[in-house]
Amino acid sequence: MKATAKRKNFGGMALLIAPLMILAPLWGQDKQETPAAVEKKTDTKTETKPAPEAKPEAKPADAAMPAHPVAESTPASGITKAELIGASMCIGCHADREAFHNNIHAKAFPKAKGIEFEQSCETCHGPGSLHAGAGGDKSNPDFYTIRNPKKLKPAEVSQLCQQCHSGGQRMHWLGSAHEAKNVACVDCHGMHEVAANEGKAPLLKKATEAEVCYQCHAEKKAQIRKSAHMPIVEGKVGCSACHNPHGSTTDKLLVKNSVTETCYQCHQDKRGPFLWEHPPVREDCLNCHDPHGTSNDHLLVIKPPFLCDRCHQNGSMGIVQADPHSQSLPAAQGALSMGGSCMDCHPKIHGSNHPSGKRFNR
Repeated sequence: MKATAKRKNFGGMALLIAPLMILAPLWGQDKQETPAAVEKKTDTKTETKPAPEAKPEAKPADAAMPAHPVAESTPASGITKAELIGASMCIGCHADREAFHNNIHAKAFPKAKGIEFEQSCETCHGPGSLHAGAGGDKSNPDFYTIRNPKKLKPAEVSQLCQQCHSGGQRMHWLGSAHEAKNVACVDCHGMHEVAANEGKAPLLKKATEAEVCYQCHAEKKAQIRKSAHMPIVEGKVGCSACHNPHGSTTDKLLVKNSVTETCYQCHQDKRGPFLWEHPPVREDCLNCHDPHGTSNDHLLVIKPPFLCDRCHQNGSMGIVQADPHSQSLPAAQGALSMGGSCMDCHPKIHGSNHPSGKRFNR
């Protein structure tokens, strides 16, 4: 009995010791290796590499490549960058620009920008030494080192001009209708157009503002030639009286905040305020008028009485008593058949200050 009990106890201990014997090798992996073992491993893995060979020293080239590509055409002078040469040298070749002395730029540069006449040409066109050295030879790359605004992109031309011409009436140029349609400054202005403007501001390419605008706005040229038109043909007013070609915060590039405010610049008698207001007049002048020109008197979009009929279709305007606009009345028939106008009886159509002027008749 005692022997059997001892065998059972020994068997239980064996079951407990067996798993410990399996895990024993894993415990040794966490122990730190001895310095001797580390040194032995290092000796076995280290390989001897030959020392790198010294590179031969670079020999200087006989002729170094020029830093600027256009300098290849002038190896003798060794010039790699264009330099200032002065306006006198420019006029030596461009004799047709001699009149630039009378140009508004040449007169304004010294006082406004501190730029003397000798630097005036190269202020816009850039240094001209390489260009002058080409001697007019268009096969020489140096000939094209000068800046020609007429051949630049519209955005580049605008950036060039806005170095001086920024702010004021030109503060809204970026994002304006003309800028968005790639209109460049040189499309309207000619810096050297002496024949057109004798070098005076605003240096337009044509003799008048209207002719410059007609280059694109041909339909307005046709309207201006109608019987009733703005006095543009007579030279009493220009396009810029109502529009700012360099941009504005309003639609149609108006110089004022609205159409009515723009018209009030000249037609101040229509401003009011009136005791009796005519709502369409206060709303927008374009309800009845086309400012560029029409075939009707007073720039009206439609001939009266049909103009008034667009709003007053019932004629009586809601009056209960006898209708003075009835077609049975001889006066009314005559007004319609003989070319009469509503303004024959309602002359104060823009508004009246008379106590009895409710119908704009006085």
